[in-house]
Amino acid sequence: MENPYEQAQNALLGRIVQNVTRLSEAVDNLNERMEEVNKENSDLAVIGQMFSSYWFSSQMYLQTTRKSYSDKK
Repeated sequence: MENPYEQAQNALLGRIVQNVTRLSEAVDNLNERMEEVNKENSDLAVIGQMFSSYWFSSQMYLQTTRKSYSDKK
C-alpha cells in the first residue's frame, strides 16, 4: 500500500522542479537581454566619450581663435 503523504510529497516536488526549470529558463532569457542592453550601453558610452572629446577640442579651438583674434586688434 502506498503512503498518501509520499504521493503528495512527490507531486509537490514535481511542481517545485517544474517551477525551478521555468525560473531557470526565465533567468537565462533575462541574462541574454541584459547582455544586449550592456552592449548597447557600451556603444552609447563610446559615443558619449567621442562627443566629449569633440566638445573639449572645439572649446580649445575657440579659445585659441579668440586669443589670436584679440591679438590682431
